[in-house]
Amino acid sequence: MYKKTTILVVDDETEILVSINNILQEEFDVLVSRDFSLSLKILEEIQPDVALIDLKLGDRDGREIIKSIKERDLKTQIIVISAYTDIENIVDSIKLGAFDFVEKPISPARLKVAIKNALENLELRKLLENKILSEGITTQNPRMKEIIKLVEKSASTSFPVLILGESGTGKERIASLIHNLSKRRYKEFVKLNCSAIPSELFESELFGYEKGSFTGAYQSKKGKFEIANGGTLFLDEIGDLSLEHQAKLLRAIEYGEITKIGSKETIKVDVRIVSATNKDLERMVKEKAFREDLFYRINVITIHLPPLRERKEDIKILAEFFLKETIQKEGLPNKYLTDEAIHLLENYDYPGNVRELKNIIQRLVIVSEKEVITKEDVNKVIATTNLNRDYDKLVSILSSKLPPNTAREEFEKIYLKHHLEKNQNNVSKTALSLGILPNNLLRRLKELGLK
Repeated sequence: MYKKTTILVVDDETEILVSINNILQEEFDVLVSRDFSLSLKILEEIQPDVALIDLKLGDRDGREIIKSIKERDLKTQIIVISAYTDIENIVDSIKLGAFDFVEKPISPARLKVAIKNALENLELRKLLENKILSEGITTQNPRMKEIIKLVEKSASTSFPVLILGESGTGKERIASLIHNLSKRRYKEFVKLNCSAIPSELFESELFGYEKGSFTGAYQSKKGKFEIANGGTLFLDEIGDLSLEHQAKLLRAIEYGEITKIGSKETIKVDVRIVSATNKDLERMVKEKAFREDLFYRINVITIHLPPLRERKEDIKILAEFFLKETIQKEGLPNKYLTDEAIHLLENYDYPGNVRELKNIIQRLVIVSEKEVITKEDVNKVIATTNLNRDYDKLVSILSSKLPPNTAREEFEKIYLKHHLEKNQNNVSKTALSLGILPNNLLRRLKELGLK
């Protein structure tokens, strides 16, 4: 399986080098080194998949090599081999970045297990990098980097994951990434939008039904649980489920079995649950709007996704990623964002988060007539976006039963925000365009909570 894998063994004892080479040479390409400088050169030029490093290398410390691997950001997996098995040595090695620790004298079976695990970890890390790129989750944000580490750890388990965040922050992308990095990736990733299922269809969607179980059931149908058996079931907008449906979902998760509508037979299912919501489930639990027992069932691992306005450093790389993705998908000529265009994109608040940024980039590809996308193009698209959003808000207010004073204030907020955005949030220019004094406008903005 690992015939092309390269293993570097660094040790100052010839007997150890010969012994390990004999153990591994049938399965791996083995390189050996007694010299500190030569070891660093091999690591730099060949970048072996795994390095077995002794902590004592004559008058040098093997930990210096581990530090060098990490400083150069090499992908080599490190396994420490040492006769010094005190806890301090092991902890120090792991802290520096070693994947495992194998005690001398070396057991061939133990060594091969350590290498197998290290290679699986290497494969997972490569997969993680590729999936992050393909899912558009590239980031420079420290908080998002920690989230990706948590995603990587989550993927190696089958624990339920709850993803929290505003609409459009990329909850489904994170759920897909968890599945694609897990051992379940060869089975189905099944999505279910809990807010989009009519109440009367909930059970049939989740558990399936038998032929003839109700009018219109002309043939049997598998439910989402059965389709996802062995894989992952992604329950989006789980906070929108009714208490009745929550109870039925809880039963399926708790017992790992379902019963189709019209059947008496129970079906065992092995499904990993990943849920997502933009609602405050803890508050809903306190208000008895969400079952506490279900909350703890789906919330073993929690991932909080920040809104895009809190990760401004990612806007440029995401914008360029979506631009390239759109152009390739549609087979269009290359386009580029000017620095001024990127600056404008970075200073927009994105109420719709990453989803809105992607939408803006797609529209910019259509709107811009030249190879270069300018700040004027960005201004035009963002202005249209805000107008559409304001229109939706106005329709919502008109269809609501708000008291007249409250409705008037909501209309005024939309009106003033629109004119502020037209004037790049310059209060003096906005006041002049509306024919009022800047101080009066500033005071009114504060009263409405807009400043």
